[in-house]
Amino acid sequence: MWDKIKNTDWVIVLLVIVVCLAISMLSGCSIFSKREPEVVIKTKLVERTPLNLEQPAPLRLKSPQWVIVTEANIEELIEERQKNPEDFVAFYGLDETGYKQLAVTMQELLRLVQEQRLIIAKYKEYYEQTDRSTPDTEVKE
Repeated sequence: MWDKIKNTDWVIVLLVIVVCLAISMLSGCSIFSKREPEVVIKTKLVERTPLNLEQPAPLRLKSPQWVIVTEANIEELIEERQKNPEDFVAFYGLDETGYKQLAVTMQELLRLVQEQRLIIAKYKEYYEQTDRSTPDTEVKE
């Protein structure tokens, strides 16, 4: 029986086997396995929850007592502070550049506080709008 099969027939048989194996590899086990359930996404509108933000208490800073210390008045200031034993004597010095940097830093802090107040006000305005609602997405399988 095998001797009656020609060489071209072997090629055809081999080609059929290769094609069957390729189809089997491409499909994998998907023919025999069950399919995954389809995911359904539903969107519904949900009212926004109002923000209950209270305004922060205003900043109440106490002004420090600034004294300009020079070579001419340093002895007098030390004597004046030593009269009261409860006073602690400490001198902090800034040159002109340091004082300018301190002023710029204070301006930056003030700008930052004002920006944060604006951001909070915009969030509050956004969340307290009554004519708009936001979608809430649910995923169900």
